[in-house]
Amino acid sequence: MAHRPRDRPPKSGGRLGRGNSGPGAGGCSGRSAGGGPATRRPRPRAAQPAPAYTRSVPDRAWFLSRFYRVAYQLARVYWFVAQPKKRGVKCLLTRGDEVLLVRHTYGDRGAWDLPGGSIKRGEAPLEAARREIHEELGLEISDWVELGDFFAKYEHRKDTMYCFHASVDGVKPVADRIEIAEVRWFPAAALPQRNGRFVRRILAMSRAAAAANAA
Repeated sequence: MAHRPRDRPPKSGGRLGRGNSGPGAGGCSGRSAGGGPATRRPRPRAAQPAPAYTRSVPDRAWFLSRFYRVAYQLARVYWFVAQPKKRGVKCLLTRGDEVLLVRHTYGDRGAWDLPGGSIKRGEAPLEAARREIHEELGLEISDWVELGDFFAKYEHRKDTMYCFHASVDGVKPVADRIEIAEVRWFPAAALPQRNGRFVRRILAMSRAAAAANAA
């Protein structure tokens, strides 16, 4: 009696392809070897590059502004011990009925103050006013009105403050980011609540000088 060859079952590790249609092919028949619905093997995904976390590199102005902040705190310790005599200038810049105020990167950084600074040794007060406005705001102003000076004790210093006024129009100040955090024009009748110690005093000096010139 002749033996008929038996159908060999497909190998479990057989290759899948479009041409395979047997019960173990898992291809076009849509059936698995066990008779259930075929499951597709997930394709391996390409490796995704890790997200790049970039950090902006602080520039020179950023570092120097922090240095000024630390140096100011050290200076306050010296002022407390030595109580030195200092000379400085305050510069009142007006544009019509507006006043230019700045916020510094050191000291009381939330207060709006008049630009100005210390007078160098051998420097005249007017020269100091011109230099400070050029350094802090990038402005060249030659026409100044001297308002006078006053003595004040501030942070244990004995200050003599020389005050100057200049009326400007059509200028665009550019703040020195090392010393100045922000520059803004304010109406003289609506100054910010938190302003420098001598802002209102110097504004009163300017009004008095204008009234004297008008008389």
